[in-house]
Amino acid sequence: MDQAQTGPTGGFLFGVNLVDGALQRFNLSKEMKENRIKPAGEWNHYEIRAQGDKIALSVNGAVVNEVAGIALRKGYIGLEAEGYEVAFRNIKLQVLP
Repeated sequence: MDQAQTGPTGGFLFGVNLVDGALQRFNLSKEMKENRIKPAGEWNHYEIRAQGDKIALSVNGAVVNEVAGIALRKGYIGLEAEGYEVAFRNIKLQVLP
């Protein structure tokens, strides 16, 4: 289970990956390249690209976090907000070659 977390302090990837048959947690908040989040009230554009064993999170046009070696490559997509109202628009899914 991998997740992209965003908020006023920036965007990053975290989750659980299968490593040598055991589940291992990862949190890339400290590896975030830059905080590209716009202030409350403005729209942000996110792209989450999962291709092969890699996941990249782009915020407002630039990659801010990447992880490689992801073993679990099937699952569900979920969108949520914790404690605050959130709105989504123009959600697009695309199968990559």
